[in-house]
Amino acid sequence: MFNAHFNAKSARDGKLQRKCCGKARWDGLQNQPRLPVRHHSQAIKSLPIVFVGLALISSSSCSTTPKPNYQQAVESNLVETDISLKVLTNFDAGQIDRARNIAMVPVFLDLDDVRYYTIEGMVSLTPEEKQEWTKVARETLEYMIRHQDDWDSRQLAVQAGMRGLHFLLTEPEDARRLNELSEHLTQVEQKRSEKQKP
Repeated sequence: MFNAHFNAKSARDGKLQRKCCGKARWDGLQNQPRLPVRHHSQAIKSLPIVFVGLALISSSSCSTTPKPNYQQAVESNLVETDISLKVLTNFDAGQIDRARNIAMVPVFLDLDDVRYYTIEGMVSLTPEEKQEWTKVARETLEYMIRHQDDWDSRQLAVQAGMRGLHFLLTEPEDARRLNELSEHLTQVEQKRSEKQKP
């Protein structure tokens, strides 16, 4: 979902801050590969996707700096509005897979952030926070398995989400299901590559 200029390092060194990402971070989402479009009749059944997406993106409005940064706040609001409108637009057009992928970007990035910040010693999760993040990771895994054919492992956001899940889900049963999902995504990517061969 990100252009070639976006990578993990630039996201971590302050060029693209996670919580106040600004318009630059969202600009990279515009040229992602489009997934197959499903029939518009699925839109009514998929109504919860929109509300989940809108609820999740609200977390990006908080500032990581101790003092108010109104420029970042304005940029963050622009990103939230842009994401919301794109989710709704794709939903209305019956492009449920597209809407789902856009709404999941903040989830994937948040999971990878907690992994990175913990490994780098920037944060130390309390037992309660660890428990909550594990719960969120399990719910994310469940959702990804439910729609396992909709994720494109070439997208950096999906890769970030998978890194976060591998970090947070350490119980044997969680690890087994996560590995099965990883294998499935690999198989899907291989099939896509075969179809693209001349």
